[in-house]
Amino acid sequence: MAIVENQRAAEIPWRPGYRRFTLTGPEQGVGCSASLSIIEPGAGAPTHFHDAADEVIIVLEGALEHQDSMGNGSVIKPGEVQYMSAGTGVAHSEFNASKTEPVHLYQIWMLPEKQGLLPAYDQKNFSEAEKWWPRRMGATVR
Repeated sequence: MAIVENQRAAEIPWRPGYRRFTLTGPEQGVGCSASLSIIEPGAGAPTHFHDAADEVIIVLEGALEHQDSMGNGSVIKPGEVQYMSAGTGVAHSEFNASKTEPVHLYQIWMLPEKQGLLPAYDQKNFSEAEKWWPRRMGATVR
Protein backbone atom coordinates (compact mmCIF):
# COMPACT_ATOMS: atom_id res chain seq x y z
CA MET A 1 0.00 0.00 0.00
CA ALA A 2 1.44 3.37 -1.01
CA ILE A 3 1.36 6.26 1.41
CA VAL A 4 0.36 9.54 -0.18
CA GLU A 5 3.20 12.07 0.14
CA ASN A 6 0.94 15.03 0.78
CA GLN A 7 -0.69 13.31 3.73
CA ARG A 8 -3.15 15.70 5.33
CA ALA A 9 -5.81 15.86 7.96
CA ALA A 10 -9.07 16.83 6.33
CA GLU A 11 -12.15 17.91 8.25
CA ILE A 12 -15.07 16.20 6.52
CA PRO A 13 -17.79 18.89 6.05
CA TRP A 14 -20.80 16.60 6.51
CA ARG A 15 -19.10 14.87 9.48
CA PRO A 16 -18.19 17.60 12.01
CA GLY A 17 -15.55 16.40 14.46
CA TYR A 18 -14.41 13.66 12.07
CA ARG A 19 -10.85 14.16 10.71
CA ARG A 20 -9.26 11.80 8.21
CA PHE A 21 -5.63 11.30 7.19
CA THR A 22 -5.76 9.66 3.75
CA LEU A 23 -3.03 7.09 3.17
CA THR A 24 -4.00 5.79 -0.27
CA GLY A 25 -7.01 5.68 -2.52
CA PRO A 26 -8.40 5.35 -6.03
CA GLU A 27 -6.50 8.45 -7.19
CA GLN A 28 -3.30 6.39 -6.69
CA GLY A 29 -4.64 3.68 -9.02
CA VAL A 30 -5.34 1.04 -6.38
CA GLY A 31 -8.59 -0.80 -5.65
CA CYS A 32 -8.75 0.31 -2.05
CA SER A 33 -8.72 3.36 0.17
CA ALA A 34 -7.06 3.48 3.58
CA SER A 35 -7.17 6.20 6.19
CA LEU A 36 -6.45 7.02 9.80
CA SER A 37 -9.40 8.83 11.35
CA ILE A 38 -9.90 10.78 14.56
CA ILE A 39 -13.50 11.22 15.67
CA GLU A 40 -14.09 13.76 18.43
CA PRO A 41 -16.30 12.93 21.43
CA GLY A 42 -19.97 12.57 20.44
CA ALA A 43 -19.20 13.05 16.72
CA GLY A 44 -19.44 10.59 13.84
CA ALA A 45 -21.13 9.70 10.60
CA PRO A 46 -24.95 9.62 10.53
CA THR A 47 -26.72 6.84 8.64
CA HIS A 48 -25.48 6.62 5.05
CA PHE A 49 -25.60 4.03 2.25
CA HIS A 50 -22.88 1.90 0.62
CA ASP A 51 -22.88 -0.87 -1.95
CA ALA A 52 -20.22 -2.93 -3.75
CA ALA A 53 -17.51 -2.21 -1.16
CA ASP A 54 -15.87 -4.02 1.76
CA GLU A 55 -14.69 -2.20 4.90
CA VAL A 56 -12.33 -3.14 7.71
CA ILE A 57 -12.06 -0.98 10.85
CA ILE A 58 -9.37 -1.37 13.49
CA VAL A 59 -9.81 0.85 16.55
CA LEU A 60 -6.49 2.04 17.95
CA GLU A 61 -7.77 4.11 20.91
CA GLY A 62 -11.24 4.80 22.24
CA ALA A 63 -14.45 3.09 21.12
CA LEU A 64 -16.56 3.27 17.94
CA GLU A 65 -20.32 2.61 17.97
CA HIS A 66 -21.70 0.90 14.84
CA GLN A 67 -25.34 0.43 13.74
CA ASP A 68 -26.52 -0.93 10.38
CA SER A 69 -29.59 -1.92 8.38
CA MET A 70 -28.75 -5.65 8.83
CA GLY A 71 -29.66 -5.26 12.52
CA ASN A 72 -26.10 -5.17 13.83
CA GLY A 73 -25.22 -2.86 16.67
CA SER A 74 -21.90 -2.98 18.45
CA VAL A 75 -19.08 -1.02 20.04
CA ILE A 76 -15.65 -1.69 18.55
CA LYS A 77 -12.73 -1.30 20.98
CA PRO A 78 -8.93 -1.59 20.73
CA GLY A 79 -7.97 -5.19 19.98
CA GLU A 80 -11.11 -5.74 17.91
CA VAL A 81 -11.53 -5.75 14.15
CA GLN A 82 -14.80 -5.04 12.35
CA TYR A 83 -15.54 -6.30 8.83
CA MET A 84 -18.52 -5.14 6.81
CA SER A 85 -19.30 -6.05 3.22
CA ALA A 86 -21.84 -3.63 1.77
CA GLY A 87 -22.65 -6.16 -0.96
CA THR A 88 -25.90 -5.25 -2.72
CA GLY A 89 -26.44 -2.41 -0.25
CA VAL A 90 -26.36 -1.52 3.42
CA ALA A 91 -27.07 1.63 5.42
CA HIS A 92 -24.91 2.20 8.50
CA SER A 93 -23.75 4.80 10.98
CA GLU A 94 -20.63 5.10 13.09
CA PHE A 95 -20.13 7.37 16.10
CA ASN A 96 -17.60 7.88 18.82
CA ALA A 97 -19.04 5.91 21.75
CA SER A 98 -17.53 8.37 24.25
CA LYS A 99 -18.74 11.85 25.18
CA THR A 100 -15.30 12.76 26.60
CA GLU A 101 -12.49 11.00 24.66
CA PRO A 102 -11.69 10.94 20.92
CA VAL A 103 -11.57 7.63 19.01
CA HIS A 104 -8.63 6.89 16.69
CA LEU A 105 -9.19 4.25 14.02
CA TYR A 106 -7.70 2.75 10.89
CA GLN A 107 -10.24 2.24 8.09
CA ILE A 108 -9.70 0.29 4.88
CA TRP A 109 -12.20 0.23 1.99
CA MET A 110 -11.73 -2.40 -0.74
CA LEU A 111 -13.51 -3.46 -3.88
CA PRO A 112 -15.18 -6.85 -3.30
CA GLU A 113 -13.91 -9.97 -5.02
CA LYS A 114 -17.37 -10.48 -6.59
CA GLN A 115 -20.30 -8.16 -7.28
CA GLY A 116 -23.89 -8.91 -6.20
CA LEU A 117 -23.13 -10.57 -2.86
CA LEU A 118 -25.42 -10.07 0.12
CA PRO A 119 -24.28 -7.62 2.81
CA ALA A 120 -22.31 -9.17 5.69
CA TYR A 121 -20.91 -8.10 9.07
CA ASP A 122 -18.47 -9.60 11.56
CA GLN A 123 -16.48 -8.39 14.53
CA LYS A 124 -13.60 -10.23 16.17
CA ASN A 125 -11.68 -9.65 19.38
CA PHE A 126 -8.06 -10.80 19.26
CA SER A 127 -6.53 -12.10 22.48
CA GLU A 128 -3.02 -11.06 23.54
CA ALA A 129 -1.76 -14.50 22.42
CA GLU A 130 -3.26 -14.00 18.94
CA LYS A 131 -1.53 -10.61 18.64
CA TRP A 132 1.91 -12.18 19.02
CA TRP A 133 2.28 -13.59 15.48
CA PRO A 134 2.59 -10.18 13.72
CA ARG A 135 5.27 -9.14 16.23
CA ARG A 136 7.38 -12.13 15.22
CA MET A 137 7.21 -10.83 11.66
CA GLY A 138 8.37 -7.33 12.68
CA ALA A 139 4.98 -5.59 12.90
CA THR A 140 4.01 -3.21 15.67
CA VAL A 141 0.72 -4.08 17.34
CA ARG A 142 -1.01 -1.96 19.99
